[in-house]
Amino acid sequence: INKPGECPAILPNNHLFCDRLCSSDASCPGTQRCCPTSCGQQCQLPEGDTSGYCPLVIHPPSSRNGPLCYTDCNSDWECNAGFPLPQKKCCPFGDRKLCVEAVEEHPGVCPRRVEVFPFVPCNNTCGDDRDCRLTEKCCFTGCSRGCLPSVRSDRCQLPRDQGSCSKELQHFYYDPEEKKCISFVYRGCEGNSNNFQTRELCEEACGKISK
Repeated sequence: INKPGECPAILPNNHLFCDRLCSSDASCPGTQRCCPTSCGQQCQLPEGDTSGYCPLVIHPPSSRNGPLCYTDCNSDWECNAGFPLPQKKCCPFGDRKLCVEAVEEHPGVCPRRVEVFPFVPCNNTCGDDRDCRLTEKCCFTGCSRGCLPSVRSDRCQLPRDQGSCSKELQHFYYDPEEKKCISFVYRGCEGNSNNFQTRELCEEACGKISK
């Protein structure tokens, strides 16, 4: 079943990975869709959607403490136009939709998992980050949705790239499979941003999210 909303426009080389990082909309958490990229596919928010989630409970538009200022809406974009903070979502409330302050996603980003084809069915074990520990995110696991330890940045998911030129410099990159920073020979030119001059800088940027 396809989720509502349009995937972002595909721009040349605007994505980090050339892999199938999701299998269908159902494999993506929350309202994210499995969208085509310039060279693969990955979970992304539809155009106009903001990050975060609608609260599980929305208090009525009035209370004993005075009226609560809610605005009717049709999309997240309407809730944030001109007022980007705090982030708001367009959430259902009875037969209306109201702009409500969003529940934040857990910190960090999902570790990269390429689609696999197991012999047995995969079961989803989370709907969004709220079903996971604070140090985890609801992510594509390779065949379904599950809680995985979050990492600090997309740059930490990039593959090792020695670059060009002829220098032999000892640098460090973060290996998401080994979950640690590993030394490699950097050639001095180009490469990618998963490249640090010291192990300490690598661990500071790419260590796992901690409480």
